[in-house]
Amino acid sequence: MTTKKTLLLSLALVILMAGCGERKMQLGGTVTFSDDSAPVTTGFVVFTAIGADFQSRGTIEEDGTYTLSSTGNNDGIPPGEYAVSLVGVEKHTQVDTPDGSYTTHSEPLILPKYTSPKTSGLTFTVDGSTKRYDIQVERLRR
Repeated sequence: MTTKKTLLLSLALVILMAGCGERKMQLGGTVTFSDDSAPVTTGFVVFTAIGADFQSRGTIEEDGTYTLSSTGNNDGIPPGEYAVSLVGVEKHTQVDTPDGSYTTHSEPLILPKYTSPKTSGLTFTVDGSTKRYDIQVERLRR
């Protein structure tokens, strides 16, 4: 291979590698109920990119806080526009059965509209200007 071809191949490789490491922003916040500002204590916050095939999610901790991860280790989220949804926001109760075993009953805590990025009504633009997105959701009333 000639020196010119080697140089061109090396330059192309450097350009490709530079485009692969998209910068991720740190983002987190608190999820609370809109009626009394009590923290949501279970579930996941999911950010789904609008117009792209990408998701980032964060576990909702007992105090209602979350931090987003794309590949793990709270690594953040790439810039862009996102639809936000919440999944797994449920109360789990253990029900004992007569034979000594038990089953687990799950009861949703929030309105079903929040479980889909298409119906939640929640959106956020990640641009680095803020590192916090607090979310308020409505309780499911029975």
